Amino acid sequence: MNRSCLLVLSLTALATLTGPSRTEAQVRLDASGVAKRIDIFVEKKLREVKVTAAPRADDAEFLRRVHLDLTGRLPTLEKAAAFLDGKEPERRAKLIDELLASPEFGNHFARYWTELFVKRDGELNSKMKTTEFRAWLAEQFNKGVGWDQIVTKMLTVDDTSPAGFYLRANRLNGDRPSPAKVVGTSAALFLGTQLQCAECHNHPYTREWKQNDFWGLAAFYGRTRYENVANSKTRETRITEEDPPPPDPKAKNKKVVFLPKGGKIDIPDPLDAKKVRATVDAKLLDGSVPKLSETGPHRPHFARWLTDTKNEYFAQAAANRLWAILFARGLVNPLDDLNPKNAPSHPELLELLAEEFRVSGHDVRHVLRSICLSDTYQRTSKRTPTDPEDDNFSRMKVKFLQGEVLLKCLDQVLGAEPVVATKKKRDDTSIGTAELFDTSVYDDNPANYSFGAPQMLRLMNVDVPRRAPAAIARLLQTPAEPAQCLEKLFLQSLARRPTADESKMLLAHVAKAETPARGYEAVVWILLNSAEFVSHR
Repeated sequence: MNRSCLLVLSLTALATLTGPSRTEAQVRLDASGVAKRIDIFVEKKLREVKVTAAPRADDAEFLRRVHLDLTGRLPTLEKAAAFLDGKEPERRAKLIDELLASPEFGNHFARYWTELFVKRDGELNSKMKTTEFRAWLAEQFNKGVGWDQIVTKMLTVDDTSPAGFYLRANRLNGDRPSPAKVVGTSAALFLGTQLQCAECHNHPYTREWKQNDFWGLAAFYGRTRYENVANSKTRETRITEEDPPPPDPKAKNKKVVFLPKGGKIDIPDPLDAKKVRATVDAKLLDGSVPKLSETGPHRPHFARWLTDTKNEYFAQAAANRLWAILFARGLVNPLDDLNPKNAPSHPELLELLAEEFRVSGHDVRHVLRSICLSDTYQRTSKRTPTDPEDDNFSRMKVKFLQGEVLLKCLDQVLGAEPVVATKKKRDDTSIGTAELFDTSVYDDNPANYSFGAPQMLRLMNVDVPRRAPAAIARLLQTPAEPAQCLEKLFLQSLARRPTADESKMLLAHVAKAETPARGYEAVVWILLNSAEFVSHR
């Protein structure tokens, strides 16, 4: 047996012995190996369908793509120039590590998940304050907290922590979260399954899921309620399973709240909310019935089952969603419909990513790093007239910027617009009005262009013309040749340098303009209203 075989066996034995407790250094070393296996599975499928893989993206295309995918931001002018001029062979891998270690990484993925929670159900209170929850979630991602721990905290929070946003959003009424909504939302987002289809009847597609199974899970939230914190000037509420205190004898409304004991829940009649169809005990979907105390807490039993490494749906759902964030398409689609009849396009690849997610301690960054290191991720999105349109990842799909990301990128190029504090709503002509550009819906495909005439007209006629003069004034503070100014504008906006034809045409325009500043303002207008700016390849 040669040394390489012994080394492989030694590493395999080490992984078996250490299991999920691999160190961060080991996981990072593993990422390049996982990337190679990703490519093997993708190329195997391409051979089967007789499709040729696209070539590698050039440095400029990769640079802009990976920044937007991992941080929702453009590279700075200085970083773009340094990367494009670099000669170091491993600079792409180093850039991936740098972006995953940046605060913007956590902020970007916190935005993504917060929007999912709010937009999944139109009945959710979308006006609930999300700022503190997003900050908490961003902190968890940036600290490298495992996804299982993050989800567990959201499902079992028993204080006034911002993590409680998830349970506060899934309301039944003013004083309790809806057990059915909590279970349905958790199954869709954390397990990738349509378990809520069993809320009113047995599941129509997954025959082993019965209505009693759905409500058996909901029973773990039968005692969960909100309670105002005494002496809180900010009207804070905590989430608890404790019995409420007896009503104040002096109060006019002596409302008595009765919480079920021992993990039981009533199944309401879908045709008459006042009627009870049956009463069931708390039971996990694997059939096990935990021994519950009369008064709880009961939620930790549900959270442990949902995030357990034995629950194959948890890791698969996360891996599938992370893949979809980067490729605009999951290995299973829709993302919340993992079931035996909806087979993944690349079964071995999904299992690989799910397994890596499990053994890394549900490390989101490890899976993202592994995917971004692959040749599959680093392929160009550029097509030729003879290229087939396929969903086998032969090339990268063009993705479009989501509203908040687009606004942040505009701020990077034009400078952050000052927010004027007034009692009224912000001026209706302000591009900073996030609501106007918040056009995406739940699990919207980023390969679909979601903006319309109002957004594009606002960009073309209001914000860019209004803010460009100040941006150009800052650019011209440092004397430079016209070609250098043009290059800076391209690097700031598109993370690339202009082509020879672009330079010739645009420099001629600047030379003919009333003043150089007016000429450069027109260049900025062209760049920021281009299809290239609102997309990332």
